[in-house]
Amino acid sequence: MRSKAKIIALIITFILTAVSVQADVISVNFRREGKDAVTGEFGVVPSTNWVNVVIDTVNGTSVANVLGTGLNVTETSTTPGVVAVGDEAAWVGWANRAGVGRNGAALVSFELTNIPYDNYYVIVYFSGWNAGVGAVDDGTTTYYYKFDGLAKPSLVQATSTDSASPSVASYAVFGSAANPLTADSMTLTLTRIASMSGIGGFQIVQVPESKTIGLFLITSAGSLIFRKLKSI
Repeated sequence: MRSKAKIIALIITFILTAVSVQADVISVNFRREGKDAVTGEFGVVPSTNWVNVVIDTVNGTSVANVLGTGLNVTETSTTPGVVAVGDEAAWVGWANRAGVGRNGAALVSFELTNIPYDNYYVIVYFSGWNAGVGAVDDGTTTYYYKFDGLAKPSLVQATSTDSASPSVASYAVFGSAANPLTADSMTLTLTRIASMSGIGGFQIVQVPESKTIGLFLITSAGSLIFRKLKSI
């Protein structure tokens, strides 16, 4: 009986440890000086470890070694500027609250190098005043979107690849858990089509996510421990 009790305790400890593991993710938020920082949990993949980069320091320069991972972020636009949502109070704590872009600039471009994951996907958050229409691409896929910075905040994914029918959305995703990106560098480009548009931030999510690994370990270990219990 003592052996069974010890094994059951081991199962409970293992499960609690495994399910508490967070996805391995790099989260970067572009903000204005003295405001727009993401300090709590936010994201399509929830994270509390956001790196808040002041927009003035990223324009035309490289933000190196983000989160100590070696990731470099270089803003390569020719006419960068600042955009922000119309209802700033409603968007506190969101990466969409402000970003790199401009009402009159055609392009906002970021080069991500030294990506530390072999397999990953990227989530890009939009920013802008209201009725902003734009396109965001990774050099392979282009998504067309409408972002309203006066609307109630919500996480809605851009899915339209048709310029005539942009998605009402607050973010786009490149790659996926099923079909991850694999290059150690990539370029994100946002093209303004109408009104104020910009990139508020992004997340790079490792595949497989740690939660997936944890569930796999739980299943494998559970099966092994069950066989041990039967043999006692």
